[in-house]
Amino acid sequence: MTLTDAVHAFLANGDACGHRAATRTTYAGALGRFQVTTALQNVADLSPEVIEHYLADLRSCVRPVSAHQAYRTLRTFTRWCARTGRLVTDPMAGLVMRAPKTLPCGAQSYAPDRPAGRAGGECA
Repeated sequence: MTLTDAVHAFLANGDACGHRAATRTTYAGALGRFQVTTALQNVADLSPEVIEHYLADLRSCVRPVSAHQAYRTLRTFTRWCARTGRLVTDPMAGLVMRAPKTLPCGAQSYAPDRPAGRAGGECA
């Protein structure tokens, strides 16, 4: 099966499961970037080495949170491929990427000499 066909099937499955439009957009963008960057043709060519190399290169040119989003999308996609029989094994089974450290919403806006951020600590 081609990688393009697998991605289309994955996105269609998400639509059928009720994923929000924003989730679909995120998945489509991340998987599209992966396809273009790696130039893989077949889903069977997905390997831990290819994915590790891609993520390492991606981390050098995007923010950590963006690289982690790509990691989460690829992890979800490869798990789905393995679960649906498109892959024999999940190539990301042993791959772990630490989540980027971020401050909670409102933490940066607190200072004793100025008013706190939005009421109720809502995020922008």
